[in-house]
Amino acid sequence: MKKMIPFIFILVPAVALSQIQEGVKAPPTEQSLRQELSDDSTVAEFPGGLTALRTVIGNKINTRKIKAAKGRITSKAKFAININGEIEELTVTGDNESLNQELAKAIKSLKMKWKPGTYKNNPVKTWFTFPLHMNFE
Repeated sequence: MKKMIPFIFILVPAVALSQIQEGVKAPPTEQSLRQELSDDSTVAEFPGGLTALRTVIGNKINTRKIKAAKGRITSKAKFAININGEIEELTVTGDNESLNQELAKAIKSLKMKWKPGTYKNNPVKTWFTFPLHMNFE
């Protein structure tokens, strides 16, 4: 019996910790997301394309308002394009708060409507990420 006690102390935690949760999906990977986007779906499009979006946003950012900027600073805007082609749920993160504010202001000032993304020919809300990198001397 004394020889069984150490065996039980090893076996019980091993069995308890090796349980598999059924029905829990692993987080999607980039490859699995690409597979989900089929020929039936499209992403949201800015009028004139990505180059036009970069140009418009670049022209709206006032670099004189960006404080304490030295070297390379980055900012990333994430927003949704709703089924009407309008921007909503904007969040901006990055190294420099004043650049984040300028990027948010530039995106909020966009008056042009986007072509909404579609799934099976129905408009759907889609997410868009816009990275911005600037170099200051």
